[in-house]
Order: sequence, then C-alpha cells, then structure tokens
Amino acid sequence: MVVMLFLLLGISLTVSQDRNDASGTESIQFSKATPEIIGVYEEKTTDRPSLIARLKAAIANNESVIVSEDSVNELEDDIAVGETDSTFTLLKCNETKDAITYARNWPREQVEVSEVEGVRLIAQVEVVELLPTENLLATSSVSSPAIPPLTETIKMELARLPLLPQKLSSPTCLDSEIIGVNLAGELMFNSDAIAYRSRPALELIGYARDGFPIYGSHTGVTDECGGYEVAGQYRYSVGSDRTQFIGCYYGEPQSFIGE
Repeated sequence: MVVMLFLLLGISLTVSQDRNDASGTESIQFSKATPEIIGVYEEKTTDRPSLIARLKAAIANNESVIVSEDSVNELEDDIAVGETDSTFTLLKCNETKDAITYARNWPREQVEVSEVEGVRLIAQVEVVELLPTENLLATSSVSSPAIPPLTETIKMELARLPLLPQKLSSPTCLDSEIIGVNLAGELMFNSDAIAYRSRPALELIGYARDGFPIYGSHTGVTDECGGYEVAGQYRYSVGSDRTQFIGCYYGEPQSFIGE
C-alpha cells in the first residue's frame, strides 16, 4: 500500500513538471550562420617559355608527362617565330629638318630609282622635244618619210644613296621624319609604317637614307634600329607591333637635294 502511494506521488509530480515546462517554453530562433572562408583559390598563370623549361626538365628527369619532346620543340619554335621586338629604340636628333615643307616640293610624278655610276640615284625624269615634229615636217619635202621628233631625257637629281652601304659600329639618330624613298620614288615618312604592315617579309619596299633596303612585315627580333640580317645582309623591316619604320640608322644617312 505504501509502495502504491509513492508511485502515485511520483506520477503526480512528473505531470506537474511537464505542464510547467510546456507553459514556460522559450522559442528558439535559428540564424543562418556565415560560413568561415578557409582559403581563396588563386589561378596561377605560367608564361609559355617557363612552361617549356618545366616540360623539358620533366622529360630530362624521366618524369611522367603527357607531351612528347618533339611537341615541346615545336612549341618553342612557335615562340621563336612569334617573338616581338624587345630592343627597338626611337633615337631622334636634337635638331631635325622640316620634313613637311620639303615634302611639298618633292615631285609627284616621273620620279625613278635607278643604279647609275655605282650609286642608287633618285631623280625626276623628264623627256623634252628639242624640235617639234610639225616644224620638221614643214621643212621637209612631201615625199620624205615621217621624221620622229628629236627628244632628250633630262634627269633632275634628288638624292644619291650608296649601293653597298656599310654598317657602322653604333647607330645614328634620325634628323628628319623622311627616312627614305619607296620603289616608286615617293618619300617615306617614318610614321607611314602602319600602311605597309600587310606587305610580306620578303617584299622590298624601298631604301632608307643610309642605303640599306626596307622590307615588309617581320615578326622576329630586330635590333634597336628595327633591322636584322639575312644571309649576312643587313635590312630594315616593317614591325608587326611598331608605328615607325626605323628607330635609327645603322649606316651613314644621306641628305636629299634641297634639304
């Protein structure tokens, strides 16, 4: 009987405690926690020459790589072809000539570039009649055949450039924006280079003031003047990433007549 009383008392206390807990229950709010940033992924880029060096080292150490040695060599050749000028320097003289005024007086037609007496002659060529044809016919008999007019070719010299220019030990500054003439005898301004970028590397465009030839667009490495050698022969070129033909002269520049 006593045991039963204790059991009833325990049950009564338990029910009372549950009711109190139910009436005094606090609401729990769940907040969205901000995740902790452990680390940030940073994409690393490797330049192609460094990549080639690493691949070659891996091949030499017999490491497992997914490219062959031939493929690495081809990649290196592509870079060599695509290298751009790294030493090009625009070297202007302290005093420069008035290129604009001189260009206005340059002949617009009948200018030729030819080899005469061991030099490259740039001259305006004009053919003149010494005696008009109608005068010859008037003084000749009717039965005489037609007499061609007597003419003379006059060359007005504009410039002389060396046929075999010699490369100097150090470059010479640019004293004018006019750096040479093209094959048609037109003046070449240094800033005209962009207009010639479509010309292939083996196409001769003209001649610089020092006599060295200027060729089409070249994508390889050049010296500070924008030139390079082919089979031991020096030449200037149109740079694929330059706005000027040349940065300086590696030969002795020649003045044009009347400058």
